[in-house]
Amino acid sequence: MVEFKDYLVLFRQNGYRLTSQRTALLQTLTDHKGEHLSARQITENVRSRDQNVDTATVYRTLELFTKLHIVNEIKGATGISYQIVPVGDKHNHIVCEECGTTFDYSSQYLEGLRTMLVQDLRFELHLEHSTLSGVCEQCQTNVSLEQYGNQRLLSRRTHGT
Repeated sequence: MVEFKDYLVLFRQNGYRLTSQRTALLQTLTDHKGEHLSARQITENVRSRDQNVDTATVYRTLELFTKLHIVNEIKGATGISYQIVPVGDKHNHIVCEECGTTFDYSSQYLEGLRTMLVQDLRFELHLEHSTLSGVCEQCQTNVSLEQYGNQRLLSRRTHGT
């Protein structure tokens, strides 16, 4: 569960103050837990709380929140979005490159990769807050149907039917 007070502790532990602008942005994100919001949507919501917060402040604060693992920055086909992460939660996403749909997934899926990288390359992989990309089942089906239709059309043209 997303608790505002947990983030206050996180800020203090990392040597940051929770300014009024950061508070407004954090409150906006906690009010929209589970949602993927663009920076523009966040800015509009924050400005409804504090008219003096400018766009640059929102971007700087989102950068800090990403560094502190307060939010996940999700780069998808439709742009970048942000989602608040409960303190201590391991939260991962996979984004469809075609339609932009975002799915949550467990980092357990990548444990084998982590183990291999540690053993083979002595590389420690941080999977706690990651975003992968690919093509979802629906878009794969759409592409396959489209390719099938194009192949039939080409076949008709070359065979004169």
